[in-house]
Amino acid sequence: PMVKITGGQRIDLLGVTKENLPRIWKDLGMPSGYAYTKAFRTCKTCVGSEWCRFGTNDSTALGIAIGRLGAFLDGHGQGLPSDLPWATHYASRLAATPDFVDKSPETAVAYLKCWQEVARDFKDNPGKVADVIYAFFTSKGYAMSRETFANALAKVEVNPGFPTDLAQGLQKDAEVLLREKKISAIPDWKKALRPDLWAKAKS
Repeated sequence: PMVKITGGQRIDLLGVTKENLPRIWKDLGMPSGYAYTKAFRTCKTCVGSEWCRFGTNDSTALGIAIGRLGAFLDGHGQGLPSDLPWATHYASRLAATPDFVDKSPETAVAYLKCWQEVARDFKDNPGKVADVIYAFFTSKGYAMSRETFANALAKVEVNPGFPTDLAQGLQKDAEVLLREKKISAIPDWKKALRPDLWAKAKS
């Protein structure tokens, strides 16, 4: 295998066989979902006015703001505890495990309803969304153009739901785990993904 430092702030481990991936993730103590997503992943910026004589705005702060927003919208609560202005807090680290959902289905439904409202605001009230988020970051001392921030935020699409090929990807992972006797059976994805909760959230 080859280790590669990417331009997207990641470390790639290339040449690993598919059969070895579950063991590697286990050794790393990380879920495989950290490696892929069909949503926001990284936000790359220039160094901005703080470090470049040609910079016109604090693009680093803008990149951090959009990056943290993207992670938040994608449901990522990873990281160390922090009091930085772009830090986020989740009461249960968004641990929507089967046990959690079975014990607190109303919490999962409320969470899904909330994200549908967020999606509507991003679509129908982009100016309001930009004003709220922009005010938060500027209140923390970050200097950035309101227009630049609003234009960048306008490119963020919030569409709560599962990727169309999610079950297919989960099936492949489950087949590997089944062969390695890490699970006793492959779940019924039509039930495991809890479409009933989505239906309640949309009602």
